[in-house]
Order: sequence, then C-alpha cells, then structure tokens
Amino acid sequence: MKKMIILILCMAFTWGCTLVDLTSPYSNIDLLSDRTCDKPCVLGITPGVTTQSEAWNIVNHSALLSGCEEQDLSSLGGGQWIDCNSKSFEIAFPDNNIANWVRISTSSFSIEQLIQKYGPPNALLIIISSLPDEPSRTQALLLYNNIQARVYLVEKSGKNYEIDSRTEVDSFIFNDKQNQLKDSATILGAWTGYGVYSP
Repeated sequence: MKKMIILILCMAFTWGCTLVDLTSPYSNIDLLSDRTCDKPCVLGITPGVTTQSEAWNIVNHSALLSGCEEQDLSSLGGGQWIDCNSKSFEIAFPDNNIANWVRISTSSFSIEQLIQKYGPPNALLIIISSLPDEPSRTQALLLYNNIQARVYLVEKSGKNYEIDSRTEVDSFIFNDKQNQLKDSATILGAWTGYGVYSP
C-alpha cells in the first residue's frame, strides 16, 4: 500500500512539473548567457541583415524555439513577422524581406542584471496610460545604443514609475540601425539612476 501511495505521488509530481513547463508564457532564451553572436544579433538573427528565409532556417533549427508561426498583415497595410514560444520571441519584417527588429520577452531578469551586463541606459521614457474607471498605468522604456535596443520594464500602477535594483525587465527589442535612430529621437529622458520618474 505504501509503495502504491509513493508511486501515485511521484506520478503526480512528474505530471505537475511537466504541466508547469508546458504552460510557461516565457521564452527559455537566457539573454545573459546567449553567446551565439554580439547584440543586436540574437541567436544568429541580425536586424537589418537577416532575410526572412534565413530567419526561418534559424528558428526551425533552434532547440530554444517552438511553435513558430508566420503572421502576415501586409494586405491590410501592416507587416509580416514570425512569432515563436507563444509570442515571447518575434522577428518583424514590416516593409521588405529583411528583419528590422527582434523582440524577446523575459522572465526573472532585473534591471540590476541588465546594467551589470550592458551598463546604464543612454536615455529613458516613461509612458502613462489610463482608461475611464481604471487606475493609471506606467511603463518605462530604456534606450541602449551600444546593443541597438529598446528595453521595456514591467508595467506598474500609478502616475509615476519607481525603478529600483529589483525592477524586472519585461522585454527587449533589438533594432536595425534605422529603428534605433528613430528610438534615439523619441526616447530622450535622462537616466539618473534608481529612483522615481515622472512622464
């Protein structure tokens, strides 16, 4: 009887761990250890260089990516993109056959880790959004010219945004040179270290 109970518990534990792994909304790409290529290149995909067919070849052969699908809104005036890992990894091809950005959603990645890896950001922008009968929400965008990236921090409630060493990164967008220039023209706030920022 004891052996049967232990067997059932082991099966339940194994099944539960499998379920957790399958339902995770985040990519298992660890940005701190990805050494495939130098940023803004990710897993061999370089914004402004990699073609759509080359990107498909890479994602189809990557053990880190799954469930990759092509999305196409070009007939409606939009672009084309590839999304993988339940939309936590995306490659955009808006106007032509060349990737112009790569987006990676992250989990358990703090701004302290970001700064240790890439240094302080060049600039930041605080965005506030509010809907009728709902509290205001804010989000911080950090500009990183050395890795051609726009980094989103997690959304918070309130009209100001407090950043401390534990504030989590929501996602990275690695840009081609043209998009990085556009971001540099719009993300203009001064980074002054940890503290409270206003829009």
